[in-house]
Amino acid sequence: MEDEMVNDATVEVLCDTDGGTEVTDDVLESDEGFDLNADCDSLPRFDFSDDSVNNINERLEGEGYGLDRIDHINLGELEDDFWENSGKGGGVRNENTWAENMGNYPEILDRLNQGESLDEIWQDERLNPTCNTLFGRNPITLDTSDPNNVVVTDGRHRIAMAQMLGYTHLPTKR
Repeated sequence: MEDEMVNDATVEVLCDTDGGTEVTDDVLESDEGFDLNADCDSLPRFDFSDDSVNNINERLEGEGYGLDRIDHINLGELEDDFWENSGKGGGVRNENTWAENMGNYPEILDRLNQGESLDEIWQDERLNPTCNTLFGRNPITLDTSDPNNVVVTDGRHRIAMAQMLGYTHLPTKR
């Protein structure tokens, strides 16, 4: 595990998932559930290169979304019960269920990058929960009126988990 400095706050990066694209089926399906500390190697990878991000942004433009950098966002000190209080997400979650849900995100990006529409990907039963988390009724929204102090108005749990998983970009509502 490594720590990365993010606006003077330390975020523990538990999984190095920013690398070459390596998507496999049934990555997160297990009777025992996902264990964030043990199962990082099973997560799919995505190359967050400028070309890939620009290509996906072109595809998402009509949907009202775009990929924004999130690795610089300082969420501050997370409360002790942060993962159990998942706000609007509905249902009780913990770090492992958040990681399991967000773990499919690189596959969604890979499929968008290869030309599939978001609607097509959303129809995949395995990816549907992640699509709902990232593109559903409560999108991640950022207040960027002060570029030196980006404020998360909705999506702290998604951003925190993405940072822990080593993701550098997430879809935000435009």
